[in-house]
Amino acid sequence: MDTGNGLAVNWLPLEPEELRPGGLARIGGERATHLIRALRAAAGMRLRVLVVGGRRGWGTVREVTAEFVEMQCECDEPPPPPGRVSLLLAMPRPKAARRLWSQLAAMGVRRIVVTGAARIEPSYLESRALDPAEIRRHLVEGLAQSGETRLPEVTVIRRFDRALEVVREMFAGQSTWVADPTRPPLPDPLPPGPAAAAIGPEGGWTAVELSHLEAAGFRGFGLGPRVLRTDTACVAAVALLADATGGAA
Repeated sequence: MDTGNGLAVNWLPLEPEELRPGGLARIGGERATHLIRALRAAAGMRLRVLVVGGRRGWGTVREVTAEFVEMQCECDEPPPPPGRVSLLLAMPRPKAARRLWSQLAAMGVRRIVVTGAARIEPSYLESRALDPAEIRRHLVEGLAQSGETRLPEVTVIRRFDRALEVVREMFAGQSTWVADPTRPPLPDPLPPGPAAAAIGPEGGWTAVELSHLEAAGFRGFGLGPRVLRTDTACVAAVALLADATGGAA
């Protein structure tokens, strides 16, 4: 299935308030238009559906009008196991950030704390890519891709020093790592349980920022000798941490 924004997805996300008692859901707006025009929705068609923050299953189209598609849904399947990985993320370029939100949601990332850094443009932190509604829209696209139903908890703290104070408490008891190309790879395996990674801008964390991160308990690890885009580094770090701790992201 395609959302109409060029993104192929596997699940139709439903907001909890769209699912009525008895499992009926009435879908309107752009999604209804897409279901009707692109998917040629008709009575009896079955689609995989998920409820944001809930369960997932199948929906059967009952009625199609010019304005809405009504479906009978049975959401009795649990989502994938909860993710283990969280991120402290220096704000990427806005275009990259919009791509990244959906990827991180699809991978089951638990928490994302977005912050500033010395080597990013200050304007990045004022971008519409950090608008809560914009972030949520892209996160839901990630759920639609992977079948995850839990939205990552996203917190924006523009000052790096303040963000570090928050994550010191938020990630307490977790295995915490900071990406640094001068360091060796992650040891494998890591102790099982939640883990977090600090991913800097493409220019890297400064020496001062790295010292503050290490003082807060983040140990350095490398992703290889090449300088990666922030979105690439995030996906790689999440996958490596999930694998090394023996569970899903």
